[in-house]
Amino acid sequence: MQDLTGGSSRRVEEIDIVKAIAIMLMVACHAGVSFARFNQMFHMAIFFIAAGFFFRDSSSDSLCSTAKTIWSKYRKLVILFFIWNTVFVLLHNPLTRTNIIPAGAENVAIPTPDPSSFYTAADIVKRILLGLLFGYREFLIGGFWFFRVLFLITAAYCAIDFLLKKLTKGNRWAGLGGQFIASATLLFVGWHFSRKGQDFFSIPHVCSFYCLYFLGHLLALARSKYINWKWPIYLAILILSFGLLLYLNTRGYVGYNLNDYYPGPLYMLCCAFTGWCWLYSMAWFLQKIPVVSTVLKVTGQKTLSVLILHLPVLKVIQIIQALYFKTPLYGLASFPSVRSGNTWWCLLYVALATAIPVLLDVLYRRLTSPIFKKGEGR
Repeated sequence: MQDLTGGSSRRVEEIDIVKAIAIMLMVACHAGVSFARFNQMFHMAIFFIAAGFFFRDSSSDSLCSTAKTIWSKYRKLVILFFIWNTVFVLLHNPLTRTNIIPAGAENVAIPTPDPSSFYTAADIVKRILLGLLFGYREFLIGGFWFFRVLFLITAAYCAIDFLLKKLTKGNRWAGLGGQFIASATLLFVGWHFSRKGQDFFSIPHVCSFYCLYFLGHLLALARSKYINWKWPIYLAILILSFGLLLYLNTRGYVGYNLNDYYPGPLYMLCCAFTGWCWLYSMAWFLQKIPVVSTVLKVTGQKTLSVLILHLPVLKVIQIIQALYFKTPLYGLASFPSVRSGNTWWCLLYVALATAIPVLLDVLYRRLTSPIFKKGEGR
C-alpha cells in the first residue's frame, strides 16, 4: 500500500516521521484518549501539507502532464478505495448481525440491530459502484473521506497551476502569487460553508484545505533553499509551537472530517501550520535516535494501511477485551472504542491499532514480492 499522501518516490526521512506521529495521533483520537481534542486541531491537516510538500512543478507544465498527474492520482487512490469499500460493503450485514456496526452505534450500544440497517442486494451493488466515485457509508472506513478530498485537492491544484503557468508565461513567482490568491479565496469560501454546515461531494472540504496543500508546496521550496538550522532553533520551535497549540486549543476547535465550524480561516490555518512545526521539529530530534527513527520511518511509509485497518483492529481488540472482562458483546457497538475509562487501555489501543496494520503491510509486501519479481522475469 501507499502512504496516506498518495505515495512518493522521493523519500524525505523527517517527513516520514512527521506522518508516523500524525497517524498515531489520529488513532489516539479513535481510541478515546483524553487529549483527542488537542490532536484534532491539526493531525489530519498534516497529511494535506505533506501531499503538497511532494508536489512536482513539472506535473502541471502542460495539458498532457496535468491530465496524466490527475489520472495517476485517481487511479492510485480509487483502486484501494474501491477494493476496501467493496470488502466492507460485503461485510456490512454480517457485522450488523454481530452488533458491531448497528445504526446509531456512534452514540449508544444497542443489543438488537434495526432491521432497516441491513442492505439488500440492490443496496450492495449500488454502494460498491459508488466506490468508483469515492462514495461510501461504511462505519469501519470512516477515515475514507480523506481519499476523496485528497484527490479533488490534487486535481484542483494541478489544474489551477497549469492555468497560472499559461497566464504568467511560466513566471514562477507570479504563479505562486496566483496560488496564494486562489488559496485565500477558497479558504474563505470553505469557512462560509462550514458556518452554514453545508456539504456536497466534499467541495467545502476542498475549499477549506486547498491552502494546506499550497502551504506544503511552499514548505518544500523553503526547505530546499533556506532551512539549514541547528538543534537550538529546532528546540525553540518545538517548545514555542507546543505552547501556541495549547493556547489555540482553548480558543476553538477544527473538525477536518466534517469541515466543522471553526472560529475563522486564519485560526484553522494557524492550527495546521503550528501543528506541522511542532511535529517537524520533534521529528528532527527523533531522527537522531536509531531504533525509534527506524520504526517511525517505516510507520510513516504505511500510513494508508493504518487508515484503512485501524478501526477493524480496534474492534478485534474490543472483542478480546469483552471476552476477558466478560462484558456484553453488544458493547462493541460503542464508537470508537469500548469506554473502559482506563488510560492504559487507550495506549494499548493506539499501539496495536498502529502496529498491526504496519506489520500486515510489511508481511503482504514480503509475500507478494517474489510473485511480482517472478512475473517481471518472464
